[in-house]
Amino acid sequence: MALLPLPVLPALVPVTWLAAAVLTAAASAEVAAASAEMHWRPAPEPAGAVLAVAYEPGPGRLAVADRSRVWLGPEADRLVPAHRSRDVRDLAFAPDGALWIAGPEGLQRIRPDGAIETRTPGIGAQARDVRRIRAAGDRWLAATAAGVRVQDPTGTWTPLAGLPAGEATALAVAPVEDEGGAPALRLGAVVEGVAHWWVWVSEGPGSRPPTRIGSGVEGARSAAADVWISPASGEAFTLLRDGCVVGRRRQCAPLPPGAEAQRLFQVGSHWWLASDRGLLVAEAAFGPWRRTPAPLGSLRAHAVAGEEGVWFVATDRGLMVGRPVGGTAAAAAAASDLPVELLREWGEPGIEEVRIAVLTYLDLGPSRLRNMRRGAARRGWLPNLSLRLDHDRSARRSDDFDEAFLSGGVRSLFDRQDDRSRGFDASLALQWDLGDVLYHPESVDVSREVRELVELRDDVLDEVRQLFFERRRVLLELLALPPGQPFEAARLRLRADELAAGIDAWTGGWYGRRVVHLSR
Repeated sequence: MALLPLPVLPALVPVTWLAAAVLTAAASAEVAAASAEMHWRPAPEPAGAVLAVAYEPGPGRLAVADRSRVWLGPEADRLVPAHRSRDVRDLAFAPDGALWIAGPEGLQRIRPDGAIETRTPGIGAQARDVRRIRAAGDRWLAATAAGVRVQDPTGTWTPLAGLPAGEATALAVAPVEDEGGAPALRLGAVVEGVAHWWVWVSEGPGSRPPTRIGSGVEGARSAAADVWISPASGEAFTLLRDGCVVGRRRQCAPLPPGAEAQRLFQVGSHWWLASDRGLLVAEAAFGPWRRTPAPLGSLRAHAVAGEEGVWFVATDRGLMVGRPVGGTAAAAAAASDLPVELLREWGEPGIEEVRIAVLTYLDLGPSRLRNMRRGAARRGWLPNLSLRLDHDRSARRSDDFDEAFLSGGVRSLFDRQDDRSRGFDASLALQWDLGDVLYHPESVDVSREVRELVELRDDVLDEVRQLFFERRRVLLELLALPPGQPFEAARLRLRADELAAGIDAWTGGWYGRRVVHLSR
């Protein structure tokens, strides 16, 4: 009875000792120790977001899915497009060498001879919406929007008996023994945000439907995100969205503020926790967890696969390839002095200079936040000023007519009178509301604006850090490149200038005036 764990990958192109050593010096002090343990680089293809990855360890076949197609190859540097398939959710190699592709439109199977077959795990759009695909002996399990479905050896898909109906978002399978010592399967699934566990004796004379052995997590304050069963020990783990891993005990990972945990993986002796704001790694399921070196520490990871000594992570920015780096952090840093000095001779500014230039250009420095808080605090001392101007204008006209008889003659008398007046009035009033001195109502708006600015600043600095250290890695790979490879050298120079252009846009041209442009 075979278990298909999350796919693992073969070793890729060897990483030279020089490139591995200089990576530690280029990374920040916070991740120096982690960088000395792992060296990460992006695979050349696919260039966009990678949604799933799988590996067949025997023949050494690698499968990678981006948003529009599936790539196959013997290693990450030799992937070629194999099949068009949109929004792939999961990949899995079968024991016969076939590749299963799970997506919103059902299942597809690429046979070893290249022929493509379509499988429908149920009737209706929800049953076709497959989130996970796992092997369970000679059967296959699929987590769909309509629940967990099982394919028997005849190829018929049916709902798995004993499991609740509802949207299934995660699935785990591992071989165990039941109470009588008979071969069995332990099943785990996340259905409607709740983790469920069963034992299933699916073969032999004692075969029976799955038996529930647990549901939910005691005292959980967060919904379940993923389930995992260790192939070595058979222990079951539930990952909650708040980053807590629950098994025999509970351990919570230090996720970035506002992040949600999404996937849990075990590859060799390492455990990986993928969140929507970065990837964490540990040597045990219960930690201690730490952020992976840049750029993985802030990238969104969809899947992790590999074997001891090589890891592959499907991220929104491509497939990242990781390998261990021998030696201690101190030895790696000492060995990197020479290439780091060469980078300084090229005029490469440090990350702190770049950070200051970015904040200055975008006006996101701390002085702006201090001024906003200071202004809100002083607002209560300022009065409401009102100025009033009055203008009065009037006019009056009167006419008098009269007759008089004087000395035997009649006299007509006419009298006219015009009266005009104009007046101006001005008043100035100052009014204080002393209650605003203690707490001004607009301080709430200022606090909200400050939080949004801090989030914007963190996002900008995170993007710039990724571009900065990625350029450093490219430059160090260029330094370590053996002679006689002009095309690879040209590719690295173009990539370095591409990253420099990205940083230059964030600094308003400051960075471009400081660095050497290698592709001109």
